Amino acid sequence: MPTVDAIASNFKNYKAGDNWTEVHLRKVLDRVTWEMATTTVYGCNTIATLVFHINYFMKGVLDFLNTGKLEIKDKFSFNGPSIQNEDQWQDFLSQTYKEIDQFCQKVSSLENTVLNQTFAEEKYGNYYNNLIGMLEHNYYHLGQIVIIKKILLAQEKSEHL
Repeated sequence: MPTVDAIASNFKNYKAGDNWTEVHLRKVLDRVTWEMATTTVYGCNTIATLVFHINYFMKGVLDFLNTGKLEIKDKFSFNGPSIQNEDQWQDFLSQTYKEIDQFCQKVSSLENTVLNQTFAEEKYGNYYNNLIGMLEHNYYHLGQIVIIKKILLAQEKSEHL
């Protein structure tokens, strides 16, 4: 079974690292403006909403790891802040990256034995499945962000023709 350090390393690579997919959050969000981040494409969630959604669960699990209380709710996971300008977008991204780093540090500080223990409640399974599931969830939504960004860039390009 992997170690907590290996799991934390996978989250670091998801954020900004060298991973097998060669895709990471920082790379994908590079050059995404606040206008792009807040534009709805074909009725999909915006990039900003997806970034909030991803981080909502990471922050919620981080809070759980720090307090023992799991207080996040699915129904609030898409309720991101209203972003009205580039400064707000950059602040939002900075805060997101900071919280991912805090999450990685906390996971690394856990004992490896916790991976087989019950996560919050029996119905949630163990820590290992929750942490790996969250990583899978992050990459799933990162793929959506990649597609939305490509559509936005293609639309922008066609407007300039």
